[in-house]
Amino acid sequence: MKRSTGKYIGSILIIAGMGLGAGMLALPITAAQIGFWKSLGLFVAMWSLMAYVALLSLEINLYVGKGIAIGTAAKRFLGAWGNITASLSFLLLLYALLAAFTAGGGSILQELLDIPLSTQVLQCLFAGILGIFVFFHTKAVDYANRILFTAKITCLVLVLFSLNHFIDFKNLNADIPVRFDAFSLAIPIFFTAFGFHTCIHTIVDYVGPENVSRLKHIFVVGSLLPLVIYITWVFCCLGSLPATGDVSFANVFAENNDLGAFLGELNKLTTAPQLMILTSSFSLLALSTSFLGVGLGLFDYLATLFKMSSNAKGRLITTLLTLVLPIGISLIYPNGFITVLSYAAIMFSIFAVLIPACVVFKIRRIGHYAIDYRAPGGTVTLIGALLAGVVIILLAIYTNF
Repeated sequence: MKRSTGKYIGSILIIAGMGLGAGMLALPITAAQIGFWKSLGLFVAMWSLMAYVALLSLEINLYVGKGIAIGTAAKRFLGAWGNITASLSFLLLLYALLAAFTAGGGSILQELLDIPLSTQVLQCLFAGILGIFVFFHTKAVDYANRILFTAKITCLVLVLFSLNHFIDFKNLNADIPVRFDAFSLAIPIFFTAFGFHTCIHTIVDYVGPENVSRLKHIFVVGSLLPLVIYITWVFCCLGSLPATGDVSFANVFAENNDLGAFLGELNKLTTAPQLMILTSSFSLLALSTSFLGVGLGLFDYLATLFKMSSNAKGRLITTLLTLVLPIGISLIYPNGFITVLSYAAIMFSIFAVLIPACVVFKIRRIGHYAIDYRAPGGTVTLIGALLAGVVIILLAIYTNF
């Protein structure tokens, strides 16, 4: 019983931990462009969508009788085109995320360090240092991530406590005009922040496909924790920093929504250095833990795809394949943290929404379909999820093109 409870709690924390990463750094910047209360509604809507498609993926896993990755499910039920689409979207998603983290890391280091180095050089240093852990693979990433994750949560709590002293409800109730371009930016970013779906098949195998009730609770409760923390984080940031003024979000928007500019404005709230150290440290730690997790996943994917050797030479080549493209993208878009994240939303929507919905639609049409669990809703709900995924893709394309 204790072991079962431990798996239950541990799985919830895995789901929550995947959400509490670098993506949350973009939330205040995009939320400030639509206002707190509209952001609150958008958070709930995106959480609802992502919790629902997680339950669709659970249905797929339970139909098969064990954990099955989305790419494998696509190949089995949708054929060659499904396999190619899932594999390509997954690969591009990981590359886009690493590029966004690299761009953000360089921007924060530029804000934090008073040294005569360009953002591009700092981006290369950020990715290169973390790439060393990826090169030494799972054990090195595991140990580094334990330390960094603990420090990240500690810094987050301290940042929220520090910002609490600057909250003004006038800022939260500011009359922000409804603008289509602001919503078209916010929706893909908010959507991407609830990304934990790459590990669903792992959780199913870990907890056991026979524990259906617990699995449902794990995915719903695990995704609820980031929702609560995101709302608290945005509440503190938007409550502390006004939309306009000498120290405001307007200065961040003028810098092309740059992450370093956002942290710089927060740090201007007080002359005490503690807030600057805490916010910059939390942001850097969030980017680092996300980089390590995604980097390791991409490393393993490429090693399997190209059948790379596990010796030092093989790991070096795989590490270079993992890092060179994201670094190149970040050099082209040095202030493109949010821009590249919105690109990632396109791939993530295909991988986490469209493909699971299509697979469930297919298996529900099979005559001998006979498992005890189905995700809530019928065909209309599935079509709604598909339409939502398509809308997110179109908004991300509109924002960037």
